[in-house]
Amino acid sequence: MNTERNPWIAVNISMWFPGLGQIYAGEIRRGLLVLCLQLILMAAGMHQCLSETGNTLIGIYLLFGALIVHAMGLIDTYERMPGAKQNRTSPWKYAFLSQSIPGLGQLWLKKRLSGLLFLTAWIASLRSGRPWFIIIASSLLAAASAGLVLMATQKGNPKPTRQSIAFLIGISVIWILRLGFPYWIYHTHIRPFFIPSESMEPLLIPGDRILARKSDRASWRTGDIVVFHMQEDPKNIFLKRIAGTGGDTIQIADGQVHINGKISDNPVLSRKGYTRRWTFAVNSPYVIPDNAVFVLGDNSPVSADSRLFGPVYQDALIGRAYKIFWPPGRMGPVR
Repeated sequence: MNTERNPWIAVNISMWFPGLGQIYAGEIRRGLLVLCLQLILMAAGMHQCLSETGNTLIGIYLLFGALIVHAMGLIDTYERMPGAKQNRTSPWKYAFLSQSIPGLGQLWLKKRLSGLLFLTAWIASLRSGRPWFIIIASSLLAAASAGLVLMATQKGNPKPTRQSIAFLIGISVIWILRLGFPYWIYHTHIRPFFIPSESMEPLLIPGDRILARKSDRASWRTGDIVVFHMQEDPKNIFLKRIAGTGGDTIQIADGQVHINGKISDNPVLSRKGYTRRWTFAVNSPYVIPDNAVFVLGDNSPVSADSRLFGPVYQDALIGRAYKIFWPPGRMGPVR
C-alpha cells in the first residue's frame, strides 16, 4: 500500500470502476482481482440479457452482483487506505459525494443554492421516467457537480493541481465511455420495443417487451419477425412477420399464404386463418417490388399489415425481433 497517495482520490477512482482505486493505491493484485470480477459479472450479465437464449432474470442478478462488487470495492478502498478516516475535509471527499448524488458535495460544503439546484435537477430527471434521459442527465450532473466542488475547494489557488486536472479529464472520459457504449449498442445493434396490440398473438401479446437486432438488415428471410416504421411517419412503429421478399408473387387464397403459386412452406404462414381483408395480394396475385418485403400479422383478423398499406421497403426496416426479454414468465426467443 502506497501511504503517500491521497485516500479520497483512490475512492473517487474506484467510483469510476472497481479495482482502479486499489491499483492507484499500489495494491495491484487486489485491484486486478476486483477489476476482473467486475468485468466477468458485467459481461455475463449483458450476455444473458441480450442473447437470444439468455435468461433476462439471471442477467439482472449478475448485473446486480456487479453493482455489489462496485460498492464493496469502494468500501475496501476506503477502509484499507491509511489516513482515510482522518482526512475528512479533503476536497476529494466532496467530489466523491457529488459523484454519488449530484449536489451532495455542495450541500456538505454549505453551498446550499448550487447544491439544491443540482439535487433538484437530478430528482427531476429521475421523475421523467425515460431511461435514456435519466442516464444522460445523471451522468452530466454528477460530473459537473464533482468538478465544481473541486474548483470551489481550491479557490484562491491560482494554479489547479495536476491531480485536479487529471481528475476532471478522467471523469469526463469515463462518463463519455459510459454513455457512448450503450448509445452505440442502441443505435447500431440492438433496440428494445414494447408490444401494444394483439396483432401478433399468440406469439406476442400486449405488454411483451422484445429486442430487435438492427444488424440483420442484409439477411431478411420469409418468416422473420421484423420491426419497421411507416414511410410517411417514422415514429409509427410496427412489428409483423415477413410473408414474402422482393420478386416473390404473393396471394392470400383459401385462408393461406401462397408464394409463387404454392402454399408457403413456413409453418406459421401455411396455416389457415388469413382473412381476405384490405387490398394488396387479396383479390389477385401481387408481385413484391425489389428491396421490399410483404408483412402480415399472425393474428390476421385484427392486424393492419401489408394487405392494407402495401410492401415495406428496406429503408423502413429497423431490425429483426429475436427475443422476449420481459416479463419473466414470457421470456424466450421470437420465431
